[in-house]
Amino acid sequence: MTGRTHRELRPPSIRRAVAGFVIPGLAALALVAGAGVVALDRLALEAALRDGGRVAELVAHGVIQPAMTGSLVRGDPGAIAALDRVVRDTVLRGSLARIKIWDRDGRIVYSDEALLVGAVFPLSDKQLAAFESGLPSEPEVSELGEAENVLETDDRLVEVYVPIEALDGTPLLVESYLRLVSALASGRLVAGQILPLAIAGLAILAIIQWPLAWRLARDLHAGHAARERLLQRAADSSQEERRRIAGELHDGLVQSLAGVALDLSASADRAPNPSIARDFERGAEGVRAAMREARSLLVELYPPNLRSAGLANAIADRGAKAAGRGIAVTTEIEDDGSLSERDEAVVYRVAQEALRNVVKHSGATQVTIRLEVETGDCQLTVTDDGTGVDEVAVAGAPASGHLGLSVIRDLARDAGASLDVRQGDVAGTIVALRLGAVR
Repeated sequence: MTGRTHRELRPPSIRRAVAGFVIPGLAALALVAGAGVVALDRLALEAALRDGGRVAELVAHGVIQPAMTGSLVRGDPGAIAALDRVVRDTVLRGSLARIKIWDRDGRIVYSDEALLVGAVFPLSDKQLAAFESGLPSEPEVSELGEAENVLETDDRLVEVYVPIEALDGTPLLVESYLRLVSALASGRLVAGQILPLAIAGLAILAIIQWPLAWRLARDLHAGHAARERLLQRAADSSQEERRRIAGELHDGLVQSLAGVALDLSASADRAPNPSIARDFERGAEGVRAAMREARSLLVELYPPNLRSAGLANAIADRGAKAAGRGIAVTTEIEDDGSLSERDEAVVYRVAQEALRNVVKHSGATQVTIRLEVETGDCQLTVTDDGTGVDEVAVAGAPASGHLGLSVIRDLARDAGASLDVRQGDVAGTIVALRLGAVR
């Protein structure tokens, strides 16, 4: 075999097949890992906000509220200083970065930043909602865009408002700012422990699957090779059987017919009566006609010029025989000789059967044979201007008497080619074979 046909029949590479499995697996692993990082980071943020809210409530109710005396609310410096010591000693040592205490008028009753104590700012919707509901606000990452936050230097703070009451019953609002980095630390620690385990599990699963993929690809490779060997053996056996039958017909039947023709001719020469001699001569001519039909059959079974003269010349010879039946034949052939012997036999037999149907069934006056062979790819088209083909009948070829079409369809299928038999655009029939590029 030569050219592309040989490459097409070669089984696919095991390495390439396994790579086609492994590379998408690695890509999926990377995608899962990336999605896992994003998801775990989001979970860590949600956990940080939730924990920040709990810390803010504990500080507000456990530390701030018991120290909120009426004098502190009224701005007594000593009470403010006492609370400030408590806040700095017990509160601002962890994740908390800032504490502010507001009254309903928007005045900052206390802040660990002394410059803010006594300042008045408009209350936000969130602060007003906390005052009205008496419930803590949802923890969120503060944008720090309000005027009271001009002194903040950390741009990643979790903001929580917790309503409380001073010891004299005055409603107040404790605003806590928690450092997001500190709040995220625990969540990211958990994520950092889970994610490597998940990725390791996926990696182990992928590693386990790779040998299985290799074995599957190897088995498919072996099956493909075995199938191609069987196809080649079947094609070779068919060709050899046709050669054997042609040889037996030539050496047996044709030779016997030749002997009978000679005997009849000799008997005609010896006949005493001219009428009897003519009968012998007619018999001899009939036997010679049978010999010609037998020799034609031999050529169809095993064309001797297919290998010696080439596919193009062999098909041209078939066209010339059709032209001898009064049909105008046009041949357009481009053949670079790249087809294998098996593929040449397939193409020849399809052309042979198509031309036989043109001569016997179509009533055509013109037929065009186009053959293009390039680097192992082949396209053969036989087009006539006859009565056309009954596509329903052709679909049931053996039952409708189109046994030859059924045979060449099977032949094309076994060779991995496509065969299309259809009505022409205007009239007649088109037989189109594609071999090589379609496999």
